[in-house]
Amino acid sequence: MSPILSLLMALWPLHFCFAVAFRIEASWADLSRQVEVPTPPRSGHVAFTSSDEPCSPLIFGGYVEEKDDATGEITRRASNDMWKWHSSDKGWSKVDYGKQNVMPQPRLAAAMCLVRDLPVLFGGWDPQTPGTGGVILDTLEEFDIKSRAWDVIEDAQIPDGPTSRHVALSLPDGDALIHNHRCTDHVLIYSGSDFHKQPVTGQVPSSRGLHAATMAGSCVVVFGGAEQSGTMNNEAFVLDTHTWEWKKIQIENTDCAPCPRAAPCLVAISNTSVVLFGGAEATALGLSPSEE
Repeated sequence: MSPILSLLMALWPLHFCFAVAFRIEASWADLSRQVEVPTPPRSGHVAFTSSDEPCSPLIFGGYVEEKDDATGEITRRASNDMWKWHSSDKGWSKVDYGKQNVMPQPRLAAAMCLVRDLPVLFGGWDPQTPGTGGVILDTLEEFDIKSRAWDVIEDAQIPDGPTSRHVALSLPDGDALIHNHRCTDHVLIYSGSDFHKQPVTGQVPSSRGLHAATMAGSCVVVFGGAEQSGTMNNEAFVLDTHTWEWKKIQIENTDCAPCPRAAPCLVAISNTSVVLFGGAEATALGLSPSEE
């Protein structure tokens, strides 16, 4: 049995927040030779579930890598395909879009969540031709799971311009919360028709991207990420969506704290606990994937 999860954070009571880290024994099952898997391999994609099939997540887009068998050369490109996990068969299937002439442009580092039970894709980065820098997006696209069709939300754009490397979460009332590098005194709330800036107070996270976030009950939990300079951190914050006050989690056992990292996964396992996994660490040799 190899441990794959390293952090369980107890978040309440919020007036005395602390983190407790310990190891969870678990094991990986290699299904790549038994079932169809998303092809090519990818990173920087988004994942979401529908309210009707919470155990069948879907992934969209990302940076795909293709290797030339003859030369060994690896080429990378952004994608706009979608794959669905089938928990009963323990396998993936590619989603065929209902309208082939309407679909989001390829991208990675986007964010996606349910808005009143409809999946909505927010922004992202399309690298386009190598060397050009690509384009950062401010668009919103809505996906109908039953018809498998995309629709562009023409009347809504992300406030203050394009964004990528951000997070989007479904709030208990059905709205969406978006947090990006500009959210130093507010968060963005999308109602399904328009945006507004919700002011926040307290110990607000510094400007960052590639952070991880999840909902734990009515609270937003944020971990890690990177500043524009590339400096990573291992800070954790909680935002109470009733009072809109941020509080920084004071980690008591710092020797067990996760290392600074960007682009990890964070998921709630109860209203008071979340689990962190993976991400990229900065090392002397460059970025290194984390297995914690």
